[in-house]
Amino acid sequence: MILRLEDSWSHRPAYDRRIYELFFVCDQVCDVDPDFVSDETSEVIRFPVDDLPELSVSRVLSEQLRRLHQHWQSPGRARFD
Repeated sequence: MILRLEDSWSHRPAYDRRIYELFFVCDQVCDVDPDFVSDETSEVIRFPVDDLPELSVSRVLSEQLRRLHQHWQSPGRARFD
């Protein structure tokens, strides 16, 4: 289920094209392997939403994660920005 759709144009460095971000509500269907490594992922760690590490702000903002966490705690209508 789509929880949120955002046009990142309004809060990202300018790109030569539009970028839309889709945020989904998902259920965990299996255990996460903490030793998983790939070309894109160096490690798998979960952080409390109020104690996030430094983020790659060209990909995601802490405000987005906080809004998603609030929705997870108190579900409501999807938001389209």
